Amino acid sequence: MQEEKQRAGLPGLGQALCPTTPEKRSSAVFWAAAFGGLTLLGNLLMGVLLGWTQNPGWPLAPLALAGAALGPLLAQEVLRAAVYLPLRRFGPWKAGALAALALAAVQCLPGLAAARASGSLLPVLLEQGLPALVQSALLTALLAVGGVLPAAEYRLLALLPGLLPQVPAANRFAQVFLSLLLPLLFLIALSEDWSAPAEQQTAPARGRRALAWAATAVPCLVLIAFFAGWLPAYPTAIATGSMEPEIQIGDMVVMARWGLADIQPGDVIAVERQGRTIVHRVVEVQQEAGETLYITQGDANNAPDEEPAAQNQVEGRMIAAVPAVGRISLWFHTGG
Repeated sequence: MQEEKQRAGLPGLGQALCPTTPEKRSSAVFWAAAFGGLTLLGNLLMGVLLGWTQNPGWPLAPLALAGAALGPLLAQEVLRAAVYLPLRRFGPWKAGALAALALAAVQCLPGLAAARASGSLLPVLLEQGLPALVQSALLTALLAVGGVLPAAEYRLLALLPGLLPQVPAANRFAQVFLSLLLPLLFLIALSEDWSAPAEQQTAPARGRRALAWAATAVPCLVLIAFFAGWLPAYPTAIATGSMEPEIQIGDMVVMARWGLADIQPGDVIAVERQGRTIVHRVVEVQQEAGETLYITQGDANNAPDEEPAAQNQVEGRMIAAVPAVGRISLWFHTGG
């Protein structure tokens, strides 16, 4: 009753700051800190896997950027509360979904307008709209249970990697991982925790569920890392018929980054040429001025490739082929 009276005295701000019980607010604060820490850890992992680049203007520019971002960040979360609270009469799930969708649409509106004009709507929806929607859903969930403060806490922790003297090298897959896949896993964790019975929402029980969730998430992240090309073995989708009949268009080949010094005629290798990856078979190995060169040819081609491949152009050696799986990747790259 006292909790209800306190919130009744502050009908607008009070609901935004403390919309639920102290236990649920404590849960939201816990998960916001956990998610922010995991996001920071994910950035550090990307740096280990992909390398680091100097943060321009460190330390003055990042600190100034963080200071300039605090006001708009808090204002955006207050705006989120202003959108969400009037919708609560439709129920928390519908209200959260509507608020998340509305705010994600506003965030992506400039990019969507430009994409519609250029006719490339699907790539923008996948690369910008989907991550924005998942992020918005996560922040709205934290707001719905814990108020403005946990949502702002998560966003502030997510800013920390930008304050480091070195930042992970830019990579499209890393951006997808950090902006889409991690928040999606966070949403799953929130759903598991907040749907549990009240007696299971204690700190020890929450810790056990967090460990179980991590045990499930880690294999998923390893699988994601494999398809993103971060591991010593990685997949490549075949887009042409130059290796038919053994390898068809839409097949997925698994390439290994080890053993590249022992490539022999008959091996299928991935070669980088002018920004493109060519998967062809080695038909001859030559030595020229102390350098190893590989003469390659597609199985369906009548002649070898015009230029031999140097060792530094070889990206991997095929160790397996999976029929038809690569069609999904080709669909995304061609926009359907």
